[in-house]
Amino acid sequence: MAEFECRYYSRVLARNVVFYAMLPDGGGSGEEAPRCPEGRFPTVFLLHGGLEDCFAWPQKTSLVRYAQRYGLAAVAVSYENSYLTDLRTGSDYWTWINDDLIPYVRSVFPLSARRADTFVAGASMGGYCAAKLALRRPDTFGGLAILSGAVDSGDELKGTPDPMNYRNPFFIDAFGSREQYLGSENDVVALLRSFEGRAEELPKIYHCCGTKDKLYRDNTLYRDLALAIGADITWEEAEEGHTWEFWDICIQHAMEFFSAIH
Repeated sequence: MAEFECRYYSRVLARNVVFYAMLPDGGGSGEEAPRCPEGRFPTVFLLHGGLEDCFAWPQKTSLVRYAQRYGLAAVAVSYENSYLTDLRTGSDYWTWINDDLIPYVRSVFPLSARRADTFVAGASMGGYCAAKLALRRPDTFGGLAILSGAVDSGDELKGTPDPMNYRNPFFIDAFGSREQYLGSENDVVALLRSFEGRAEELPKIYHCCGTKDKLYRDNTLYRDLALAIGADITWEEAEEGHTWEFWDICIQHAMEFFSAIH
């Protein structure tokens, strides 16, 4: 596996940005890792949780081993606590990942641009971000992995709003009020519901959550909504909490899931 800690200047964010990239190789066998017909690698974009950055994935999981095993390139990105949105008082992270980061990494690394070879995965806040990215860009992503995602951020599915959630400064900077969030292009429940009657356009979904996780009910309700719409979804749960130990197991299963798609 070839690993790269990369820094480039982002015109959208107007500063240098760091990301982490991994490309599979022959693993010391002298043979090249399998590639797509055009000679490029299928790719997983990895999104971190709140208060973390791109290095959480290689440092807290065996991601490098899994990516090598399944012949997938992996790109882990940092986007602060932005929920991957164009912030009200901060940077335009949604514009950045779509119009800047993804085109840039494809220009400097041999990454496939085919939908069937492009996947996104995230844990916690990153699970929300991965869902938003895949559901707003179903033409780009053929596979989605949600690991204990914050997928009911507007408390729509639970139906019991917690006012404290909407006093979170990160939520306010990303979405404004709960009323501004609900039904918007950032609302991943509304985005999922928009596929009613056209579930075949959805990416294939791997979804996991621990039964001891504080977000377990959010995730099971989101899973049930996806099933009701007719999504192609694989669900996994275990007696675990909101931990990287559990996500280390799940990201391996997600990599195997993605490898079966392309």
